[in-house]
Amino acid sequence: MVALTGVVALTSWVREAPLRGDGLTSTQAEVVQLVQHRHRADTVEVRYDVPGQGPLVARIPVSARLRAGQRVEVRYDPADPGHVRTAVDWSPAYSRLFLVLPVFLLITLVLAAGRSWRAGRS
Repeated sequence: MVALTGVVALTSWVREAPLRGDGLTSTQAEVVQLVQHRHRADTVEVRYDVPGQGPLVARIPVSARLRAGQRVEVRYDPADPGHVRTAVDWSPAYSRLFLVLPVFLLITLVLAAGRSWRAGRS
C-alpha cells in the first residue's frame, strides 16, 4: 500500500511538473462550476480564453472555496493550454497523497515490528 501510494503521488507530481515551473501564461477565467469531493481536493471547472484557440474549459483542483461566476486568475502551459492551474490556492493532486504517505509508512512499520516481535517469542 505504501509503495502504491508513493507511485501514484510520484506519477502525479511528474505529470504536473510543467505547472510548477516558469514560462506559464496568465489569464482571467470564469468559474463555471465547483465540484466538491469528500476525500480529495475540491475541483473547479473554469472557462478561459487562449489566443488562437478560443475558449477552453478545464477542471482544476483547488483549496479555496470558489463559486460559479467568480473570476479567477489562471496560469496555463503555452505548449499545452489545456494544462492549467489557478494562480493562487492551487491544490495539486499529489499534495494529499504526500500527506497520507507517512501515515501508511507508520502503519506498515508498526505491523512489521509486531510481526517481528511475535516471531521472536515463538
